[in-house]
Amino acid sequence: EQILLMLHHKLTLTMNYTKLMLIHFKLGQTGAKAGVKRFIFISSVKVNGETTSKGHFIKPDDNYIPTDLYALSKYKAEQGLLGLAKETRIVRRCVNTFF
Repeated sequence: EQILLMLHHKLTLTMNYTKLMLIHFKLGQTGAKAGVKRFIFISSVKVNGETTSKGHFIKPDDNYIPTDLYALSKYKAEQGLLGLAKETRIVRRCVNTFF
């Protein structure tokens, strides 16, 4: 019974984060079709992993290392929106840097 509960929880989380990713992408598509000039997507530093080495700041060309469902949903949304950017030019990747 506990295993079923854990599986149900993981499936629910997966479905929720998949919906979230699709909502972000659909919002970008709808904006592009409506003539939006710029679409700002607030992603998460978590797409680049949980930690960095001392003195290293995340840069736009760093590897993606999503470690949980939330980070994976943000990563997939970014990828979809970057594909949309090639078609529409309303989206570009921006990385937050924390000091």
